[in-house]
Amino acid sequence: MSATGHSGLSSKEEAAELFAVARLRRPHGLRGEIRAENLCPEIVDFPALVLERDLYLRKSGEPIRTVYVTALRPVQGAYLITFADIKEREAA
Repeated sequence: MSATGHSGLSSKEEAAELFAVARLRRPHGLRGEIRAENLCPEIVDFPALVLERDLYLRKSGEPIRTVYVTALRPVQGAYLITFADIKEREAA
């Protein structure tokens, strides 16, 4: 999961400005939450960095996907993240 200061990706140059903020691990529960590992522990307010923002998911060999974070909560050294449009475990 990556963040950028731009509202969208329109060029390869803008894509180069992305930086990884979390690694998505696995779905949690039945409502589409995803367990995420914070890759920026030096950032004190991680929730403020990602909550209610467009973020970009990148998986090797696939196009970058834009997602909107609607909720985030801490759990056992990680976070559970809810994205808009992902409401079921299978979609997560």
